[in-house]
Amino acid sequence: MVAPIRAGSKLLVIFGALLLSFGSPVQAQGQARVVPQGFNPISQFCHRFLHQTAIVDDRLYIDGGYLQISTTNPGDSPLTNYSNPSILYHDLTTIYRDGTYVGQPPLVTTLRQKPADVPSLAGGVLWADTVNKKLFLYGGQFTNEQPVPFDLWMYDTLYDTWQVMNQSSTGDVGQISRAFNGAGTAVDRLGLGYYLGGWVGSVSEYGYEGNDVAISGLLIYDMVGNTWTNQTVPDSQRRVEGVMLYVPLSDDGLLVVFGGMRVVDGDPNNATTIPMSEISVYNIASNTWYTQTATGEIPPDRRLFCAGVASGEAPWYNGTELLVHNIYLYGGASAGEGSGYDDVYILSLPTFVWTKYWPAAGDNTNSHPHHSLSCNVVLNSQMLIIGGVFPNNDGCDAVKVSGAHGLNLSGSLSDSTVWPSEFEPNLDDYHVPTTVLSNFNIETGNPVISWGDRDLSILITRTPPTATRTPTRAVTTPKPAISTKERNIIIGVVVPVVFLALLGIGICIFFRRKKNRRQRPVEPTNSNVTYIQDHPIHIPEQTQLIKDHFGSPIQDAPQYIESQHLPEVPQPPEPFPSPPLRHVQPVSRREPVPVVPPEPVAYIRNPVTGAITPVYDQVDAIGRDTSPRPESGRTASFAGSLSTTVVSHGDSYELENNGRRPSGRGRYARGPEFGPHELSGV
Repeated sequence: MVAPIRAGSKLLVIFGALLLSFGSPVQAQGQARVVPQGFNPISQFCHRFLHQTAIVDDRLYIDGGYLQISTTNPGDSPLTNYSNPSILYHDLTTIYRDGTYVGQPPLVTTLRQKPADVPSLAGGVLWADTVNKKLFLYGGQFTNEQPVPFDLWMYDTLYDTWQVMNQSSTGDVGQISRAFNGAGTAVDRLGLGYYLGGWVGSVSEYGYEGNDVAISGLLIYDMVGNTWTNQTVPDSQRRVEGVMLYVPLSDDGLLVVFGGMRVVDGDPNNATTIPMSEISVYNIASNTWYTQTATGEIPPDRRLFCAGVASGEAPWYNGTELLVHNIYLYGGASAGEGSGYDDVYILSLPTFVWTKYWPAAGDNTNSHPHHSLSCNVVLNSQMLIIGGVFPNNDGCDAVKVSGAHGLNLSGSLSDSTVWPSEFEPNLDDYHVPTTVLSNFNIETGNPVISWGDRDLSILITRTPPTATRTPTRAVTTPKPAISTKERNIIIGVVVPVVFLALLGIGICIFFRRKKNRRQRPVEPTNSNVTYIQDHPIHIPEQTQLIKDHFGSPIQDAPQYIESQHLPEVPQPPEPFPSPPLRHVQPVSRREPVPVVPPEPVAYIRNPVTGAITPVYDQVDAIGRDTSPRPESGRTASFAGSLSTTVVSHGDSYELENNGRRPSGRGRYARGPEFGPHELSGV
């Protein structure tokens, strides 16, 4: 399926042939090299295989395994094996790397370098505790150093740190062996990790001498309680290089195992392939094993392949629906002659029917068999297939996407959607493929199944509880990712809306300012009005009116000032009593606010000097006017031969001097009388 990108050495063909021999593939391989200083895992990538993977939140983590890299060292072949010293991850939220489109989740290399005492392993398993955001590294062969005594290592995805669990034996389990190329999986609902069979040898065990051997037993690790359990398997079978997957059927779920090899007495020279029609089932609730024969389009026997599970509703008889769990198998090495496989098959449960998904029958064009790869199902809709060994090709594996390939689990051969052109980060819609439905006997409601055990036929109809575990520590819940399509839609809608909103706000501000300029009050020319500028000020309760009694009101406008900051000012003589004090209340507006002092009721102009003298009314203690109302036409005499006539204008009065109307006008509220002392000369 994967087209090579760059030409290289034919040494990979030799390596692949050695790897395909029965027994441990590492026996023919030996120790790998350490990556050169300054190695770039992205730009120098060529191949990756026998690595461990697991998904936590929006990251597909990759640990260990072997690398084949691009190098400028004259003595290095492009296909020289190197040890991968790092833990990396593919970002499942995007298909861009640093703003550049790549089409698949990009590889991210920013995690901390692994501590020196954390081993680099290949062919092991990463058990994922997605509830507590942890990964547990079990098993595997040492890639570039001698084995050390067993320890289980935990990687904390929240804090990017490693920690040894200090648990190598528990109760009757005894010493835990570090196996490799067995079958491992995690049951996140239960917080348990499982590992079946595998090889043990000098590349994995401290102090081990002799040939590699296959082991039996089902090793169970409690990721929360940090304890081990070892369950026996029927007839002490020793299985290697197959797969084991969790399927949510029965009371607590089932472990489904198929493929790989069965090794008699653990001897690599006495290994036989396990037919793909032989399905082993482990019931978690009862610790019981069952064997069931599958039907349909049976795949050729194989090993070192990968698989993943997706679940969805399928139409059933009488208009009902059946919850189907489909196991997608990809690739693998041939157990006999041949270079391996580049195909996809689906095992459906509860029907135990195999269906060929890709390619179409007889279509062997552009085939690129490979094995020792990984499969991870993302959001029950897509499966990321990463890496592998390509025996027939000497080019590199999709360098731009670091060897990652996306399989659409709901695709169809008819519309060429099995291998889409790009990964969809937020796709979570799964439909059972039509090719699978065609193998179901929908008319009768059940394919013809010859059950190997009647109990299994009953267990297969049950489903485990859907309750989820509670974290045992504080964890951060990630925000849901936004797909590229959704992101483009959001950008296309939000950006114009924000632009129009900002434009509207700007227009409103412009017209508001323009309106304020038009309505801004014009300062009066009469200097008797004083403004409070910029902000509210405090006006003390005791204030003093300061004015020049004989000065011009235009030149000497009265102001309110705190009396404690000024020398004592004499009060006007008795004929001219001080006007009542008025308190100005603070204001909260920034616009100028006029403070209006007491207003004279009239002005008297001196015809000789031109000076204007204000005349005030009388008010009582509560501000009522007690002055007698003047009579229209009454003449008042003033020192200096000034003769002035009071002229009535409704609620105000003017004084005329010798028939001429003075320039000033005094106004006051109409009272009962006009006080004669205010019209007397000084």
